[in-house]
Amino acid sequence: MRHISFPSIEQFRNVVRQVRDRANYHQVPLPKLKFNGSVKLHGTNAGVVLDPQSGELWCQSREQIITLTADNAGFAKFVEANLVEVKRYLNIIAGVFGNHKIQQGDLIALYGEWCGQGIQKGVAISQVPKAFVVFAAKVMRDDESIWLTPEQLVVAADVFSREASEDVRIFSIQKFKTWEVEIDFAHPELSQNHLIELTNEVEQLCPVGKAFGIEGIGEGIVWRCVTIWNFPGVPDDIDAYVKTGDLIFKVKGEKHSDSKVKKLVTVDVEKVNSINEFVASVITDHRLEKMLEKLTLAGLVLEPQSIPEFLKLVGTDVLKEEVDTLEESNLNRKEVMAAVNKAARQWFLSKVNSTL
Repeated sequence: MRHISFPSIEQFRNVVRQVRDRANYHQVPLPKLKFNGSVKLHGTNAGVVLDPQSGELWCQSREQIITLTADNAGFAKFVEANLVEVKRYLNIIAGVFGNHKIQQGDLIALYGEWCGQGIQKGVAISQVPKAFVVFAAKVMRDDESIWLTPEQLVVAADVFSREASEDVRIFSIQKFKTWEVEIDFAHPELSQNHLIELTNEVEQLCPVGKAFGIEGIGEGIVWRCVTIWNFPGVPDDIDAYVKTGDLIFKVKGEKHSDSKVKKLVTVDVEKVNSINEFVASVITDHRLEKMLEKLTLAGLVLEPQSIPEFLKLVGTDVLKEEVDTLEESNLNRKEVMAAVNKAARQWFLSKVNSTL
């Protein structure tokens, strides 16, 4: 068994930069690319990995392999109770990918959001009975990820819905409301308002929650490129295409953003004029609540002695997600992170005091 992690989802500005870099490298004009949008669910990342040769199967959280005795919100227990149906889904994924294409040593990974009652709060789906909502699948070959397309995920979901037990709580995000946008990367700023409008619609009324009869807010939308970007003059083989499957970005509503919405959908990294402005943009309740959840999962409790570990989690997350903003703003990193720590420490202590 080995942990096959699901990659971090970038922000719009990062994808704009990646497309520009690839166009420059291949000396081609900036393209128009289509993106499939699906509802971003507020739960906990979950995965199931199958070794098709041995039949061995294991469960994962975003960061580690989980078991019945070291679980994550009960997901391993759910898989154990629904093992036949989970294996059915993975076998269907293998068939859609092409059983004849699977090679010795390949692993099949199925990713989704484990969400519903008791997992998160403040969104429509937190009122729905727990469910595993699939949003991605891939074949792992050595260090190469071969992702299924949204269309293939729909096919797999259709087959599963025909063959599976009616009461099994496994769904595909592609079977709920989805969107398609075409982004002109010569003028990506023209797409910003539309992306924000769609995000606000989801935040006001979650389409997944509504499908289950619950009206309430949603988190946002995940956008994944579905266009193959070809280059004239390059030999007609697999190397003739830039892999666009990794061009994925998220836009979350203001109530669930780690930064402000307008920043999440910016085309270029905005220069931040002051340390206070930077701190205000990245130290949001949502980010700090997520780090508090990680702290709890690590076995630590809400008490002053946990502050150093909490600040470490916050600092790591800020640098991972916002390093480009920090670099472009020409601010002193040491001074900025000191201010970040100060703000995060004050927030943590306010949480401690509220429990006394």
